[in-house]
Amino acid sequence: MELVELASFLNIATLVVLVIVAYFLKNYFPSYFKEKAKNLATKEDLKEITNQVESIKHLYSSDLEALKAQFGSQLFVHQTRYQNEFEFLKDLSEKLITLRDAALNLRPVTEYVNPEETEEERKQKRLQRYHKSGKALYEIFETRKPFYPDEIYAGIKKLDQIIWKEVVQYKNRTDRDDRGFDPEYWEKAEANAEEISQEADRVIELIRKRAKYWES
Repeated sequence: MELVELASFLNIATLVVLVIVAYFLKNYFPSYFKEKAKNLATKEDLKEITNQVESIKHLYSSDLEALKAQFGSQLFVHQTRYQNEFEFLKDLSEKLITLRDAALNLRPVTEYVNPEETEEERKQKRLQRYHKSGKALYEIFETRKPFYPDEIYAGIKKLDQIIWKEVVQYKNRTDRDDRGFDPEYWEKAEANAEEISQEADRVIELIRKRAKYWES
């Protein structure tokens, strides 16, 4: 009788254990293994994301370095061109002013006169001053024409034509009636002077705007 009771107890105990095992298998272990799988997937995802981030960083780092090098090269070219053109425009402006003054001094309204000089000597000195300044300006504004704006070149050409008119009138001057002295000689001189000053100022303003263009 005791053996039968023991066997029944063992059977009941076994059944209870099986029930408990079945419960854990049904409720706990699936969630456990699911969580483990989830954690494993998360780690793999993070690793993949990290790899992608590093790859993108490397890619953009290379692109950034290439962009920096390109920008640095363009900046160097821009600065070099600005410096060269600025020096040229400065030289051009100085020579233009010198020519303007030489032209205006061909027939000045008032001036200091050396009494030991003849009128012809003074005339030749004025013309020599004009030719020297005109040649100096011509040598740079013609030879460097491709390297500065066309409007500045056109302005200088126009100014040169106005000045040449003044030069011709001055060279042909005579005070002798039998050689055809022009009664409007001084009126023309005054009109030419006004035109020369206005056109010279206009060209200088173009040069100033060009210099400011590079600054911006």
